[in-house]
Amino acid sequence: MHSEERPIIVDDNFVRSFWANAPHFPHSAYDQYKLSIVPESARLFNERFNIGGRGLRIQDPSALADTPILIAKGEHDPRHSRSLDEATSRYLGAQFIWLADEGISGNGHMPMIEKNSDKVADLLLRWLTSRGL
Repeated sequence: MHSEERPIIVDDNFVRSFWANAPHFPHSAYDQYKLSIVPESARLFNERFNIGGRGLRIQDPSALADTPILIAKGEHDPRHSRSLDEATSRYLGAQFIWLADEGISGNGHMPMIEKNSDKVADLLLRWLTSRGL
């Protein structure tokens, strides 16, 4: 577990491995993207990566029963396996979409900035619209 007294600064290898690794990541804009990565709270980092068992826990998923939840997953996201996100979806009562099954492939952890983000956004907008949101 990282000491929570100082912020976490991730290195270039970390960024490339976890966030900038997918085929649709705009690699030509990597240097500009890297500038957006700032020091982060060590507590938040520990929670996000479940370091030392500090990950977020939802004890009673029934409390979310009236909340539409979608987990959309790209096949190049090393932080979340398909099986883990499918299990999370079942636990939360959420809908799970494997983007490649929808004809949207090449995405990683950052689909909102990847070259085919318009296709991902369209899928999300259709999902929201179908629920009256």
